Amino acid sequence: MSTVWTLLITDDCAEDREIYREYLSSDPEQSYQILEAASAEVGLELYQKKRCDAILLDFSLPDMSGLEFLDELRHQGWDEPLPVIMLTGQGNESVAVQAMKRGAQDYLVKQHLQPDILQVTVRNVIQQSHLQKPRQKSAHSPQPCLYQATPTQRKNDLAQVALRIRESLDLQRVLQTAATEIHQLLNCDRTVIYRLAPNAEISQLNLLSPDDLQKCYEVGSNCSTEPLQGFLTCLSDGFEPSSVAQSLRHFADRNGTVSSKQEQATILTVRDRQTDPVAYLIAPILTGHLPQLVVPPSRQAEGSAIEFVGNIPEADVKSLWGLLVAEPGASHRQWQTDEVEMLEQLADHLAIAIQQTEQFTQALAILETERQLNAFKTQFVATVSREYRAPLASILAAASTLKQHGKQLDSTKYQRFLQLIEEKARQMSLLVEELLVLETFESGKAAFTPLPFEVLQFFSDIIEEQRQLLSDRTPVDSAVHHELIFKISGNTRNFRGDQHLLRQILINLLSNAIKFSPLGGNIEVHLMGTESHLQFEVKDQGIGMALAEQTTLFQAFNRGSNVSAIVGHGLGLAIVKLCVDLHDGEVAIQSQPGRGTTVIVTLPKNRA
Repeated sequence: MSTVWTLLITDDCAEDREIYREYLSSDPEQSYQILEAASAEVGLELYQKKRCDAILLDFSLPDMSGLEFLDELRHQGWDEPLPVIMLTGQGNESVAVQAMKRGAQDYLVKQHLQPDILQVTVRNVIQQSHLQKPRQKSAHSPQPCLYQATPTQRKNDLAQVALRIRESLDLQRVLQTAATEIHQLLNCDRTVIYRLAPNAEISQLNLLSPDDLQKCYEVGSNCSTEPLQGFLTCLSDGFEPSSVAQSLRHFADRNGTVSSKQEQATILTVRDRQTDPVAYLIAPILTGHLPQLVVPPSRQAEGSAIEFVGNIPEADVKSLWGLLVAEPGASHRQWQTDEVEMLEQLADHLAIAIQQTEQFTQALAILETERQLNAFKTQFVATVSREYRAPLASILAAASTLKQHGKQLDSTKYQRFLQLIEEKARQMSLLVEELLVLETFESGKAAFTPLPFEVLQFFSDIIEEQRQLLSDRTPVDSAVHHELIFKISGNTRNFRGDQHLLRQILINLLSNAIKFSPLGGNIEVHLMGTESHLQFEVKDQGIGMALAEQTTLFQAFNRGSNVSAIVGHGLGLAIVKLCVDLHDGEVAIQSQPGRGTTVIVTLPKNRA
């Protein structure tokens, strides 16, 4: 690029100015003459002497703020929008809003600044500023400058623009660059990129609606009329064409004309203004080898020259991502064949860039999943090793004692060693069972078989089982006593659920309530029901937990900070949450340190 742009850096930090100069000097696409000012006064004085193409403006200057600097520029006669990029070390969004209201074109945070980000931002701001300078328009205005180039120049221009469009893996940056570059290349009044809404489901029977297309980026004059406003309004009138192409043709038949021999790009002349008809240039953005939007031959409009997708081989099927629209700089402008072809090709490059950003985002998501999986595996190994080491050591010690000194031990001591071995073995067995249950959920193998059953009797049986286990494990002379209390209210009939999963939920909650009430106390199970939902609470008078720790307790291997002396693996609540999720239910915790815990489970009576 032969033009050298003049840039004014207004920042009181010499190190920051040097960084900006270094970043911009390494721009492979643009050369700059850089002026520097360490204060607002000097910056304004330099501007008066030599008007600059853009200004990098620090928000905090020694003699005035960046916002006051913008006000002074406007006072000196600069028209909005100002080619100013506000820089700050705070990253405060409210500052950005104020700067934009005062006319600044962009806003960057110093801590997040990278060479390519600064380079692209400066180029875009300067290009937009040049394009948005006031134009002298009249009825006798000459024909706007059209794109004219030799085939070689055209090929080079396309390659350069395509390279800039595809140089970033950030979707918003890709759209911004594409709109700006196309805007400048075609010398049009406005460039708009529309995106198909995520919830839009287009097929031969489900067509575009006014809510299906969303504007995601725009460059150019601020016009109240949307390029596709009439098109979208027409779609809401209730007609039923079978494709985007027919939708556009139907709109054209009512509001304008369609004239293009190109396979994709379309010239749409709209007469919905009081002025002369305006010829919009529209190209679809087609991405991926995804489910197609195909118009069967029998349903295509005869003689139609517009086929956004058409009858293309199945292997080449692509999906409609959105639309690229160029609005001319004058109502009587005639789009040239070269311009139509260029927009079509640039739409293809934009589609490739969009696909690259989506694939990059998916790759990052996969990497994050792998990272979490690796962390889970590491935690799994550490937990199993830790939880097995202590009981194994106890079992080995007890077994060794019985083997070597069993004959010398009295009956009471002998039984205690046997009981120790049994308890530790049961503890290890429980860990294995919990890990196996968790594995079935993590691998997607957990079965959900909802059946109608009498939930009241089901709860009563499980609670009675737990009472019996407590009685068997608690010595007669023990001072610690747990009392299980069962309460019922509301309508508990007509529940359909998975008995196996519901048993896992209740037993884990009761086990936790007993375990984390080392001093004993009442443990209440309150079963409640409405016409549509079943709810039950398990409430204890135990050690409780801090509020900050309650949000992570449903994650595997997470335990409260006050339970280190109590045997456990941090898997019970994780299993409860997975079982509740399969029922499409909800689980919540209410707890305070030293004042007990209440776990509330709500399940729909009939899961969809």
